[in-house]
Amino acid sequence: MSYAALFLLLWTSVSAISAEVGLISLNDLAGNYYFGDGLGVNCSLTLTSQGNFTFDWTGCLGSYDKNEGSLSLKDGMVHLEPQKPNLRGGFRGTPTEFFPVRWDARVYLIPTNEIIDFCSAVNQGREARRNRHGMYYLWQNDWDKPVTGRPSVPAVWAKYFLSQPVSGKITGLIGKQEAWLNLGSDAGILDGMTLTAQPCRELFSRGSESKRWRRLAAG
Repeated sequence: MSYAALFLLLWTSVSAISAEVGLISLNDLAGNYYFGDGLGVNCSLTLTSQGNFTFDWTGCLGSYDKNEGSLSLKDGMVHLEPQKPNLRGGFRGTPTEFFPVRWDARVYLIPTNEIIDFCSAVNQGREARRNRHGMYYLWQNDWDKPVTGRPSVPAVWAKYFLSQPVSGKITGLIGKQEAWLNLGSDAGILDGMTLTAQPCRELFSRGSESKRWRRLAAG
């Protein structure tokens, strides 16, 4: 799938989401959120019921980035308006548009362009995390709250949750960045999903019907 097609799918889906999300207010979302690895990435985002936010990124060497500004809710999405330039890259910057996701008593803030990645994290067991460290904003101390089932997301995204683990084999390599697998959409694999190839390689779908996959990252 091309980036243009993925962008169109994303924003078409976001429009559909607005019809499904329930009423939500700043009072529902006000609080402190965290994501990070406890090392160079420790990002804190505080939302207030008065419509303001503060952002802070700290790491091994101290403070890397700070920002603040106003926030608003539109079509069920959280929109941040930073006062200072929001330079993304390296150890600085923050997403500015989020979809609030509830999972039992937990509240996540998922960047609108990372919702499929979040679903993959659930499939792979990286969420729901049991400590503060993770790659998605989670309400402070919600990591101590147990969950059941799946996160509450609109149907357009719910289809990315797998009902059970799926395993397959790499049947052929295409250069250094792509591979053929022996599974596809008939196994519930959809475009954009992240898979883990042993030992510790992540793949994402480029075309589930053709069972062609491109390597995203290697660990």
